[in-house]
Amino acid sequence: MKIYISGKVTGLNYDIVYKYFEDAEVDIKKMGHEPINPMKFCPNDPTWTWEQYMELCLKHLLYCDGIYLLDNWGHSKGARVEYAVAKELELKVLFQ
Repeated sequence: MKIYISGKVTGLNYDIVYKYFEDAEVDIKKMGHEPINPMKFCPNDPTWTWEQYMELCLKHLLYCDGIYLLDNWGHSKGARVEYAVAKELELKVLFQ
């Protein structure tokens, strides 16, 4: 299954967040699934708006079978939106 990784990014140190998402990739692979890591396809571009990031992320989520919510997901408006979309699409929901 393709599993989309979701968690807080905005306002956090980019390098720390990148590593946190990479660690989640390892966990998902150990479960036998294919991780879809937004840190790998979203540009680290300060000119991008939150809406631009969400548009790109939601496009990827639509082609996934599940979502993996990092521990901090509840503190992120974007991750809460991704969770709501995943629930509506009846994707498998996994928690870190």
